[in-house]
Amino acid sequence: MFDPNTPAPWEIGVHSYVKIVGTDTECADMSNPRGHIYGTLWVVVARDESGYQREYDLYLGTQEEAERLANTFTGWDPNGDDWITIDPAYGSPAYLDQAGV
Repeated sequence: MFDPNTPAPWEIGVHSYVKIVGTDTECADMSNPRGHIYGTLWVVVARDESGYQREYDLYLGTQEEAERLANTFTGWDPNGDDWITIDPAYGSPAYLDQAGV
């Protein structure tokens, strides 16, 4: 089981999400009744050797910004208030453990 207090070698990388970045009711239609505007946001993600993941609590606008920030975390242990535990990497031992397989 994941213990955030146990040091582990972490691989630092970036991940993208499609999120609502704004709303414009003039853009509303039947498929988007609230007029949401979607955009791609980037985050820094740390993954340990078992597949457990933590995400840095900051959304960035471009992949380059996220990669630049990720480079500053190389060699760090992602434990602290700014790191959020997220679902394990798909297919990893941590994923299988969480799924009860």
